[in-house]
This record gives sequence, C-alpha cells and structure tokens, in this order.
Amino acid sequence: MQIIQTCTGILSVYAQHSRDTAITENPDNETSTSHPESKSHNRFWAQNRTLDISITSNFPSFKELIKESILTWAPHINLTLRFVEGNEGVIRITDTPDALERNGHWSALGTDALLIPSHVPTMQIHRRLRESAPGPTILHMFGHALGLEHAHQHPDANIDWHLPNLYKGYGEIGYSQDQVLEYILPKQRSAYTQLVPYDKSSIMHFPFPSEVIFNDIEYGYYTELSDGDIKAISAIYPVAS
Repeated sequence: MQIIQTCTGILSVYAQHSRDTAITENPDNETSTSHPESKSHNRFWAQNRTLDISITSNFPSFKELIKESILTWAPHINLTLRFVEGNEGVIRITDTPDALERNGHWSALGTDALLIPSHVPTMQIHRRLRESAPGPTILHMFGHALGLEHAHQHPDANIDWHLPNLYKGYGEIGYSQDQVLEYILPKQRSAYTQLVPYDKSSIMHFPFPSEVIFNDIEYGYYTELSDGDIKAISAIYPVAS
C-alpha cells in the first residue's frame, strides 16, 4: 500500500478568534447555513486585497519554484499576490524542517494566518520536496492559504472507507487516529461545503490507494488545478470582467 503524503495538516487556532478575525477581514465569511447547529464560518480574504507573501529558504531555485507555483492561482482570483522579504508577509512560508516542531507540509487556513504571531511561519513546504516534483503540493498548500479546505472531506464525497486499512496505512507514515479523523474522514455540512461543491479531481483532494477504500476504488494524484478548482476559486474571488 503506497500512501502519498500531500499535506500533514492545518494549523489550529482558537475557534472564536478564528471566527471573529475572519468576519472582520471579510463580513461575507459569516455565512448562514441550512443547518442551524453548525456554527461554521469561511476564512476567505477580503475581495481585491493585496496579499503579501514572504518565503524563507536557503535554496534560491526552490524559492523561485514556490513563487511560480503560487502564481498559478493568480489569474483566477481578484487578490494581488505580492512577494515581500523577511517576515513582512501575511503569508509567511518556510522550508525549514521542524518549524513549530512539525514536519511535512502544513498551513494556516485562509484568514487564520492573521492570528499567527508575525515571527512565526504560517505555512511550511518541506525542503525535501526539492528532490521531487513540488508543484502539486505547493498548489495544494496555497489553496489552504486562500481558504480552501480538503476536497475529500466534503460530505458529498461519499467515500466508502475501509477504516482498518486507512488507519493502518496512515499510521505507517505517522498519522494518529485523531489526525485521520481531522484531516481525512468526512466533515459535517457547513458554510464552506454549501459554497464549494465536491470535486474528485481537485488539487485539494488527497490521492488514496484502493486498499483504503471498499470496492477497490482508487483516487489519483492530481497535479494541476482542476476545472472545478478554477470555477470554485473564481466564484470566491471573482475577477472583474
């Protein structure tokens, strides 16, 4: 069983602070749902905002590759993506292993980045990616920075999980059962899932081998923004025609 690790997690912040910050940044983040028990909110940036991004890396070519991959999103959003030096970015990316004592690739979700202290990164793209094809992982991680959540956790995904194999496979690459629950298994319906439909081909979807799903269904490794990704992000941050 081969597990491809795209993303190791989302930075956690205090829920009420997340909500208050998101709504202050963009009042539309306080989106009502048809499920009154849900107190969910979106974490999208204000429309037409300039989003400053800083990248800390000792590898100039890797830094440029991160920039190029991030800019793949640019034609489809009304945000201005501006690269700055040092810790001046609202989005602060590091490739340093064990930053915040966490390995792998992780990010704050959208406006939650505003709650991270300015001397601390809001995203890590592990430098080991230099030895492989980093583009898809960077696209995925910056999707989180724009406020996009994991596609495979959408309640309309209806993935028939083989839970013993899922826990075993992800346990072998360091996931606890709590992490499987948090980052892989389905979420409840929310403001986000009402706005963004399920897309099996999304860059925000994990690949899964057939062993972790009944009926031997396999979910592939997608390397580009899907048509659904472009449609969704263009609806969230519509570009003036």
